[in-house]
This record gives sequence, C-alpha cells and structure tokens, in this order.
Amino acid sequence: MSTYRAKLRDEISSKLIPLLKKSGFDGPEKISGNQLQHSYKRKVGKEIQLIIVQLEKYQKPRFVLNLEIYSAEDKLKGAAIVKAKPGSGLNCWFRADPSFWQKLLGSGKSREKEAVEKCIGLLSDVESWWKNQIETKNIVNSFIVN
Repeated sequence: MSTYRAKLRDEISSKLIPLLKKSGFDGPEKISGNQLQHSYKRKVGKEIQLIIVQLEKYQKPRFVLNLEIYSAEDKLKGAAIVKAKPGSGLNCWFRADPSFWQKLLGSGKSREKEAVEKCIGLLSDVESWWKNQIETKNIVNSFIVN
C-alpha cells in the first residue's frame, strides 16, 4: 500500500511536472525518494527563473512552491512562496493528508489530486509574479531587490 506522501509525489510527477516542463522549465522528470527539494529552472531573456517544489521535512504529504529570480549576473533579485491559502505554518501548504475531521470520522482518504490541482490552478498567478513580483493571497514575497 502506498503512503500518502508517495501518492502525492506520484501526483506531482504526473500532473504538475509536465506543465512545468511544457512552460520551459528544466529539472527532474519525476519526484521520488526522500529528497525535500526539487528544482526546475528556465531562462527568460537575461533572467533565470527557478521553481523549487519543497516537500514537508517530517514526511507529511504537504508541499509548497518556492520561486526565485536571478539576474544575468547570477544575483538573487526576488523570492516568494506559493501556498494553498494565506497564513503561516504547515496548514497553509498544499496538503494531501486527510483533515482532522476526516480522520476523526474514519474517512482517511488522501487528497493528493485536490492538492496538486489547487497548485496547478495558481500557475497563472506564478507567471504574473515573474513579471512584477507583486504578492497575491497565495504568493508571499520573502525577498525583493528593487
């Protein structure tokens, strides 16, 4: 039987990664193993754009996207975090584990499809962020150089 985290890795690999590749990002074809960060890079004009799929370090089936932009001189110009919902903490990450209430009521169905679909739904916001580095409710800037 697959773990929730393995199901999430498979869903990211089959749905999200092909979209990143189609958008010109270069990186691993598949997310596997226990590695926490998986980097996808593309060059647009003189800038390098990096998306890092970051899995939760305690093996919970959760992830965020970290965005980074580098100048032609390889200097970090900006960074942001893409989360499923506003706020801080792991509850704001894209989550595939059953909610507290699902566990309590005995419905332990994993939610990897919903988590990845929600992330995919934010990719248009990510494309906008590359252009202007303006925060949205799901994209929070962590570092911007003007």
